[in-house]
Amino acid sequence: MTEDLIWRIPLLGLFLIAGVIYDRWRHGAEGRRAKEYSLLLGCGLLGALIGLLQDLISIRVSPDYFVVGKGIEDDADFTRQVLLMGSYAGFIAGLVLGGLLLLVNQPRPSRETLGYRALLARGVPRTLGVAMAGVPIGFLIGPNSPLRAQVGRSLLEAEALERFLQVWGMHYGLYGGAALGVGWALVSVWRARPAREVPKEQPEEPSPEQTPGLGGNPS
Repeated sequence: MTEDLIWRIPLLGLFLIAGVIYDRWRHGAEGRRAKEYSLLLGCGLLGALIGLLQDLISIRVSPDYFVVGKGIEDDADFTRQVLLMGSYAGFIAGLVLGGLLLLVNQPRPSRETLGYRALLARGVPRTLGVAMAGVPIGFLIGPNSPLRAQVGRSLLEAEALERFLQVWGMHYGLYGGAALGVGWALVSVWRARPAREVPKEQPEEPSPEQTPGLGGNPS
């Protein structure tokens, strides 16, 4: 995984820089790519931080979750690989959130757009709040999941199995809560966009040539 990140992240950075340069060349000062990419990057970095913190806690509770559940080898590079994986997964999740916020804020004939600060203010707290609320729920549900029978005591001892299931529930509680939070955020952004007043079409006045008695030809 480390080898993949070495070229994936710089490649993504080059793509974003190229997009900003092209947008500036094409639209000048009216270009929006720089602000859009800043929002994407901000959401991505926040997601990476959350993923890092989650896996820092998870690896202390149950290292077996990553060995048995994720297939990461328990060697000298184990902790580094786990934290890289969590950060990368969180970064991608943050990019998805940012992309969806921009998508639902695209210009429409009937609605005004929100500013980027308003997008973040509506998108991030709702997504993060519901995601965090899902963690303790998953932490409680995890030990009662059907996964217990799949892992079984043939792979883990009783205490290690309980810890494994708790971490599994914590992760999927976070994922499920985040999905609900994203939905709430998108609805909130859409509803917050003010309606745009569409000017009414004025009826065309007839020209003097077409109006009898005003110099036109009545025949």
